[in-house]
Amino acid sequence: MTESMLAYSILPLGALAAILVAWGFLALLLGLLHKKAPEAPAGALSAAELSSQDQSVSPAIDRADLQVRRGLAFVIATPLLALAACAFGILSNLADDYGYALFGVALVGAVFWTLAFLIHKNARERRREAKWKDEAMGLVARAVAPLAERGHVIFKDFKAENINVDYLIVGPKGVFALQRQIQSTGGHSGSDSEPLVTYNGRALFFPHGREHLILDWAQDQAERFSEWLSQGLETPISARAILALPGWRVKRISADGISVINPTQLEALFQYIKPRPISSGEMQTIVARIQAHYAAGWHAPNPQSISQPA
Repeated sequence: MTESMLAYSILPLGALAAILVAWGFLALLLGLLHKKAPEAPAGALSAAELSSQDQSVSPAIDRADLQVRRGLAFVIATPLLALAACAFGILSNLADDYGYALFGVALVGAVFWTLAFLIHKNARERRREAKWKDEAMGLVARAVAPLAERGHVIFKDFKAENINVDYLIVGPKGVFALQRQIQSTGGHSGSDSEPLVTYNGRALFFPHGREHLILDWAQDQAERFSEWLSQGLETPISARAILALPGWRVKRISADGISVINPTQLEALFQYIKPRPISSGEMQTIVARIQAHYAAGWHAPNPQSISQPA
């Protein structure tokens, strides 16, 4: 009995081993052939550089594309390997008269094809999510770009200890710390169908519920940056927080709280926001201090020490 069971399992086990080896080989080969997208630069950016970032492929989409290709390769290779194992078993007389061995190969092939299909499907979903996030970040980049043409200095991805700011905007009206929050819109797309979020100065009211942590986080990051920037300056500088919600129409019902906008409203915000003027000398000092921070190549000692709401 034991010998017969072993005889029946040789072919399915061989097929299993072949599939696993093939998956590993394909994953390694596609990884070696894959060309990574370049990381977007940080630091002071011109309007042209902001626009070029909007058109480039993000690393997140790049990684998702690689996983989709790997999943597709697994989907194609798995049934071919199962058929090859069946053919090998018949030609080499490893298949028994009752077909148990061939049934085992078919079962292994079906299980691993289902697994490959799920891997491919999940990878495509992650790619769709990455594309949505990339599109949302592109909306913010396109909104910020015109400010660089109007005399503002734009810094992207400023990081210091316990500080993480998406965009710093330094200009005649003051210093601003802009954070982007990529919040799912539930399948809505296009300006005419953007879902509505209501803002009362203390909390955001999305269709799925109330949220205030992202407001507290944006304000906290602006305050921390203000403390960092004011060190060594004769006059303390207070950076104002701005929260951008790409894909959402923002209905503000109170004048209280930080600025919360759809990215397309950024230019209008800077036209009407109350200025906190800084002199040209102060602006040069601020820009030089931030540029020196980027030039020093600062990295957080512990990336998890910079907290951000999910």
